[in-house]
Amino acid sequence: MSATLFERYKEALMRGHLAARQGESELAITCYEEAASYAPERPLPYAAIGAMSLRLGRPLDAVRAYGEALERAPSDPGALAGR
Repeated sequence: MSATLFERYKEALMRGHLAARQGESELAITCYEEAASYAPERPLPYAAIGAMSLRLGRPLDAVRAYGEALERAPSDPGALAGR
């Protein structure tokens, strides 16, 4: 991953975390999806989407997102706990 792409990934994650902290779950999901588009091999954005989906009362979406995270990192603690 290029340095520029990694910076975009980190920025999108940071915006997602900030939105999540402010209770803006839909915006957080959008930011995490953006992060995942920059680094589709990383589990963190998918695990975060799972957490936000649960917060929004969307368990099926959460299970899918956690599954995506686990495909990338089968022992990811956040994805395992969420799922």
